[in-house]
Amino acid sequence: MEKAMVFISYKNSDGDKITQDAYIAEELYEKLEQNHIPTFYSNVTLHELGESHYKEAIEDALDSSVILLLIGTKVDYIQSKWVKYEWDSFHEEILADAKENAIIIPYLSETIARADKPRALRNLETFSIESDSTDRVVSFIINYLTSHGLFFEDYSTNKFNAGIDMHSRYSALVADEKHRLEIQCNLTRDSDLPAIQYAIEQFKDEETIYIMDIGCAGGKVMKDRLRKLPYKNLHVVGIDRCPQILEVAKQECAGLGFHFANIEVESDGFEEAMEAYMKQENIPGFHLVTSTVFLRHLKDPRLAMSRIHKFLQKGGYFLVREQDDSSIVSYGDNGLIPKIIERHLSIVGVSDHYYGRKVYGHLMQSGFESVKDFHKIRDLSGKSVDERIDIFHMTFIQRINFARQMLEENPEDIELKNTVDWLGIALEKLYQYFLKEDFWYSETDWVFLAKKSL
Repeated sequence: MEKAMVFISYKNSDGDKITQDAYIAEELYEKLEQNHIPTFYSNVTLHELGESHYKEAIEDALDSSVILLLIGTKVDYIQSKWVKYEWDSFHEEILADAKENAIIIPYLSETIARADKPRALRNLETFSIESDSTDRVVSFIINYLTSHGLFFEDYSTNKFNAGIDMHSRYSALVADEKHRLEIQCNLTRDSDLPAIQYAIEQFKDEETIYIMDIGCAGGKVMKDRLRKLPYKNLHVVGIDRCPQILEVAKQECAGLGFHFANIEVESDGFEEAMEAYMKQENIPGFHLVTSTVFLRHLKDPRLAMSRIHKFLQKGGYFLVREQDDSSIVSYGDNGLIPKIIERHLSIVGVSDHYYGRKVYGHLMQSGFESVKDFHKIRDLSGKSVDERIDIFHMTFIQRINFARQMLEENPEDIELKNTVDWLGIALEKLYQYFLKEDFWYSETDWVFLAKKSL
């Protein structure tokens, strides 16, 4: 069994009745497991362990966990013998500085008055069972673990590194990728703009603010984000390894004064090429470098980060937006989405779709002084049919686009043909789910802004 990172503490039964707390605990456990977060949930974990020594198993899980998630609909439940033992001993470990980065997250009913709560819990950030969804609690946990560099690769390295034993074969020029990228540009605007605005504000009084978009593809994101900002003193450069896509970008951004260069960040000559280009254009260093869903395609994104770090001015910023398949949460698809993800990731040459979780650690290991998190959750709540279809298209159509691209290159590959056929059927079925009002789905844009030391 994997060592737990989250311990769910709750009262399971009241007399001969199962408590509401137990149902809430089960729902949270399922969503945490869907996000690949090792979680101790007694109803399942003890059964899987075949553990006869109940207290010993609990203590092992309390020792390994960094988050204790306390569920309580009644004050009597959180004061019951075992539940109190769990949160009280965990709290004592925190006070003794014996658990680095550990926290208790209470998920309590609003009917429990502050004065009735145990003193140790009164001043903790608390989620309301009546007002805060379980998805919000799970998102908070994911964000907390990510922002503290507590990643999960050690628990399932092969799964989270699936498909990245070679350079990604992704191309923005295949099938209807241009249309999908337009949708992605629109849906992620609100994820990027706060971070870009924050970074540029730090240099607004500079005579010229130098910005580079690395892996700029067709230039649509550059154009969309930067033309919306109230600054006239921007010198914008887009670089990409594909000359054909740069021609698309030049047409897209015609008349805006943007510059483009065919430079490959993973090539041995990257630094020499960048130095020559910057000297030619009289660029002293960049105030902001942006990378949006680009690093996942690289063989060694951490090396790319280190190289980019060199060309930032002191105090400059590197913005990274990535996605992570494990941030996807859905209800009502009968387990179809995990199957689609697994089938897609089985294709040789697929990009790293678990890269979102790795960005924070990679940035800190690449010499950046600090990293701010601007993540944003996108879901189906209140969305129109057209908006639901756009979210489906952005996240899932690229998977079959890529499979078809690989099949064109390997037409004799029977297994790949079966995968393309299967994905076609599965995605059509998933499309129908997205049209249903009672189908729920969410995903996270992971946006990080890293600062180079002064």
